[in-house]
Amino acid sequence: MTKLLNAIRRTFGDAPYSEPTPHFHQGTSDSFPEVCFEGGCSRPHLHA
Repeated sequence: MTKLLNAIRRTFGDAPYSEPTPHFHQGTSDSFPEVCFEGGCSRPHLHA
């Protein structure tokens, strides 16, 4: 029973889930950048 309660606490923990902020990479052409939502992305980002 304790394992079940711990799993529920992890699922509905204190901090609500938040989406990582999107950033952009060079796409196939200059007029269409590629949007990336991966938080730990190591590819070079385009700067606005």
